Amino acid sequence: MSQSTINNKTQDPVNEECLTIISPLANATIFEFHRQRLAKQGYLLASKIQLHRFELVDEEAVKTQLFDGQSYYSATYIKSTNS
Repeated sequence: MSQSTINNKTQDPVNEECLTIISPLANATIFEFHRQRLAKQGYLLASKIQLHRFELVDEEAVKTQLFDGQSYYSATYIKSTNS
């Protein structure tokens, strides 16, 4: 993979549209959704909560396993356009 294929957009922390919460326990991702009152902020669950393994690929296309290769439950919440 060449560096030109990697998207180098800067992040706008004010306009976050997705939030992913990870945990070794599936129910903790739901608990955190409620604890942070994300529904009141317009967030909805985007897909099923499932186990994920996380990898980071840098601008040199070097892959690094995150969390020592351990799998964690991941819940991605997306901000509703109606909020």
